[in-house]
Parts: sequence; structure tokens; C-alpha cells
Amino acid sequence: MGAADGAGDRGAATPRGVFLALAERLHERTRIVAGAMLAVMLVDVNIAVFYRYVFRSPIYWADELAVSLMVWVSFLGAALALAAGQHYGLTGLAGRLPTVAGRIVLVAVELGFAVLLAIYVWTGFQVLGPISAQRLSALGISVIWVYAALPVGCALMMVELFAQYLGKAPNRDEIGVVAEDFT
Repeated sequence: MGAADGAGDRGAATPRGVFLALAERLHERTRIVAGAMLAVMLVDVNIAVFYRYVFRSPIYWADELAVSLMVWVSFLGAALALAAGQHYGLTGLAGRLPTVAGRIVLVAVELGFAVLLAIYVWTGFQVLGPISAQRLSALGISVIWVYAALPVGCALMMVELFAQYLGKAPNRDEIGVVAEDFT
């Protein structure tokens, strides 16, 4: 990436550059955490299967841990997929429209997606208070640790979406990752 694609001021002390640098660090940490959770889930499931079928003594908390980790990996993975441009888009429809109309469709879709993510973040955090006393039966921890995956994952997706807008559209010629498919 170079200055022509909007990456030239990533290290600069402009608000845009600072945000993009922070978003990049957050993305890298998200990859590490998601990878670690996936690795723990893999080990957990394999050990649980081994104990269940070899020793005929299931580990009572293994399923709950695997499901809890799967929820987190799903939401963190959704943010990582968005960063990689792997989410579904309306490029088929937008690509068939005239350039200006196609861009308007893409902007509308991305704004709608941002609004939806903001609603999920807001309501996701609102839910955490009332359920704070509930515990996971096998692990004995608060369900907040699982339910927090929704607002955290959606907040990470908002950061990625905004970073893409700032990083990929320095002159507003391209909007988001899906615009590259036909411009």
C-alpha cells in the first residue's frame, strides 16, 4: 500500500493516521485472541472426545467451554472477515448500475450496516447489566463473558468498517471494500 491508496498518512499524527494505526493494532490483537481461542477450543473438544469415548468419563464443563469459545470466535472472526473483504456485499447489483448509482447503493448499504452494528453494540451492552447475576452452569462464570461477544464483535466490525472507509477512500472515489470489484 502506498500514498495513492490512502495508506500514506497511516503513521502521520493526523486524526485519520492515528485512528488507522490504532485500528491496525486492534486488528492484529483480534487475530491473536481469535486464534488463541480457536486453539483452546480445538484442544478442549479433542480432549473431551477422548475422555468421553476412551475413558467413558465425560468432562462436564468441556461442552460449555467449547460453545462459549465458538461464540467469541464467530464474532471476532466476523470482524476479521470484514477487514479482509470477505463479507457479503451488493457488488452484483451495484456493478450492474451506472457508476454513480452503484456508488450510491454501496454507500447506502454500508451506512445501513454501520447503523445496524451501532444498534447491536448499544443493545448488546444494555443486556449485560440485567443478566450479570446469571452463571454458566458448568463453568460457574457469569454469562456476561459469553454475551459480551455480540457488542464487542460488532464494535470491532464498526472499527473495521470505519478504517476501510478512511483507508480505502481518501478522495471518496471508492467506498468500502466492495467498491473495488467494479471501479
